[in-house]
Amino acid sequence: MKCLICRQADPMEGFTSIYFKREEFQILIRNVPSQICPHCGEAIVDEEAAIQLLNRAEEAVNQGMMDVVCEY
Repeated sequence: MKCLICRQADPMEGFTSIYFKREEFQILIRNVPSQICPHCGEAIVDEEAAIQLLNRAEEAVNQGMMDVVCEY
């Protein structure tokens, strides 16, 4: 599967950080398993991981957290 962005290389397994921001809330989740393009650096997260990331961010918002840095 070629990279969806640059179409130059096949993504390889790796880890990335995902950042969400909504108004004053921000969260950085590190070490998220992903497919990373060695050519352009684009990271692709699978559907299951994306759902977990969104749920984790929503939990933090609901708990009233403002600035969060955590591990996947």
